[in-house]
Amino acid sequence: MSLWKRITAEEEKKSEEELQSTKKSKEPSIEFYPEEPKYSFDEIILPQSVKDKILDIANYAENSKKVFEEWGLQKVYKQSRRIGINLYGEPGTGKTMAAHAIAKHLGRKILAVNYADIESKYVGETPKNIRKAFEAAAATNSILFFDEADAILSKRVTNMTQAVDVSVNQTRSVMLMLMNEFQDFIIFATNFIENFDAAFMRRISM
Repeated sequence: MSLWKRITAEEEKKSEEELQSTKKSKEPSIEFYPEEPKYSFDEIILPQSVKDKILDIANYAENSKKVFEEWGLQKVYKQSRRIGINLYGEPGTGKTMAAHAIAKHLGRKILAVNYADIESKYVGETPKNIRKAFEAAAATNSILFFDEADAILSKRVTNMTQAVDVSVNQTRSVMLMLMNEFQDFIIFATNFIENFDAAFMRRISM
């Protein structure tokens, strides 16, 4: 009887491992591909003051390579090349169009990321997908654009009572780390800027 129980337990463990393996294999592999910008500043209507601010940031991003690499400023300010801007406002106000216009102004492709594309029901997979997006943007020299960014940059959970809270905080922590390491231009867009965590706001220039 004890031998039968031991064999059954081993079989149950093996079945559970096979089940978990099957679940992992069903999780689709996410790939990120940049695209040519669809809009230019000539195609969108913005208040001149807003347009000027956006162009100032875009020009900073455009000239940062010369300033930091050719002029040698990166020897003193090693982490200062990173820059992020946030486009916020009501739905339909042209945030996505503006992101594309910025990329076109810089003569670069845009890699658009929507939270619905990277969210996974499997613990630990969402941070991996976010990392993939950063890696793809760096490898293709593309402008990284997070649409509906409040889903990723919202306030961290302070009273964790369930596994999903741990997963949310893990995703936020990974995002912070990647933003610190990424020495290039990132664009965020949101309808709910008030939901942003203060730690992210400190890393966004505008």
